[in-house]
Amino acid sequence: MGTGMGSVLGACLGHSVGSLYVQECLAFTTGGFMYFSINGIMSELKEVDGLGQTIMCTLSSIFGLYFMYVFALFE
Repeated sequence: MGTGMGSVLGACLGHSVGSLYVQECLAFTTGGFMYFSINGIMSELKEVDGLGQTIMCTLSSIFGLYFMYVFALFE
């Protein structure tokens, strides 16, 4: 009973706070996503063999960040 009530209360509180601070919540969420994704990319770059693959991975990461920026402009 307590866990169910806590989840309902948390959902109501999150909805009310989220609607007031949408931009701040999006910025916080995006920062967390970027931290985890860059951390995953860096760990994979350690396993890449050769300069060509390293350059391709780096360019792909930059290309992905560019598209995130473009999608953020049109949202």
